[in-house]
This record gives sequence, C-alpha cells and structure tokens, in this order.
Amino acid sequence: MGSFDLIHKFWKTLRTAIKTLLDLDRTFEALVARVYQGSSLPCRDPTHSYWLEDPPFPELVDIQSEKLADQSDVVVIGSDITAVAVARGLLQETERRNQKIKITVLEARDICSGATGRNSGHIKASPHETFERLEAKFGAERAVALTRFQLNHVDYLTDICKSKGYAQAECRRVEIVDLFFDQKTFDKACHTTRKLEPVLPEWQARIY
Repeated sequence: MGSFDLIHKFWKTLRTAIKTLLDLDRTFEALVARVYQGSSLPCRDPTHSYWLEDPPFPELVDIQSEKLADQSDVVVIGSDITAVAVARGLLQETERRNQKIKITVLEARDICSGATGRNSGHIKASPHETFERLEAKFGAERAVALTRFQLNHVDYLTDICKSKGYAQAECRRVEIVDLFFDQKTFDKACHTTRKLEPVLPEWQARIY
C-alpha cells in the first residue's frame, strides 16, 4: 500500500469519525433543548386511544368534579398508570391507618387518555441486566432484595386483577425470550444469571 492509499484511508476514517461526532452532538443538543423546554398545553387534536373507544368503565372516562378543590392533601398531575398507582397506594395506606386523605387528580383530557391509554405493554423485570449495577451500588444483600422487589411486581399486579375481577385489564402471564446479538453481552447475561441462581432461586431462566 502506497503513501497515497494510506493517506486516503486515514482521511476516510477521520471523516467518518468527524461525521459520527457531529451527529452525536446534534442529537445531544436536541436532547438538551428538549430538557430545558418549558411544558406546553397538550395537542389540540390528538389521536384517540383504541382502549377508550369501548371503555370497560365508561362512567369513569369523563368523570370530574363540578369545581376545582380549594385545598387538597395531595395533587396528582395526570392520570397515567404511575399516577393511578400513587393515588391508590396513598388511599390504601391512609385507610389502613384509619386516616382520611384528600387527593386531587389534574387531567387535561379524559382519564388515562394519554400514553397509558395507548399502550399494550408488558411488566418485566430483567435481573440479568440490572443486578450487577445494583450490587455495585448497594452491595449484594441489598441488590438481591431490590431484585426480588422488582420480580414481585408481576405477582402483585396480576393478583390485583384477579382479586378485583378486572377481567378488562387482560393481565396474563407469558414466557419471554431475550435475544442477544453479540457474544460479549450474551456472556455477561449468562454470568449474571448463574450468579443469581443460588441467591434468587425463584427467578427461573434457561440459557440456550
């Protein structure tokens, strides 16, 4: 290979690297701009959620108070699944303590009409991806406890649907498969999985 070919190859590599860095910079700048962008009013003409075309509890979709409360113990902004979980948890805990709490939910449109009303998602804990990060930050014992807490979400949410008779939630257990495209990531997941076997036996995973 002559000097010209070496220079040409070097310039081509350098040009590719510069283009990659510029693309990353533009992506980062756009992300920063979004972070600092103030909140705005919702879209005037949004698409409609499939789940709200025939809602299981139509009386709840457009429910609202006649006037905004003057005072409230807790104000929850939005009515997505996180907001609902927070409100439900607070009500349950105060009821357990024989206390009363006033919660106000602020929603721009109908109940659960945003992203939550458009999802057909899954609840999944991935210990093979998260355990070692938790272990490095909190220690092995705490990492096991946190991972077990994550895994318990599946049981807890499916039990809620069964105990309350929420057939409309279509909450069911399925088996999942994680597919790896590179050997390094696969080997790391295998290592973590084997590491978890003795300390978290309730989490079953097969490696192919």
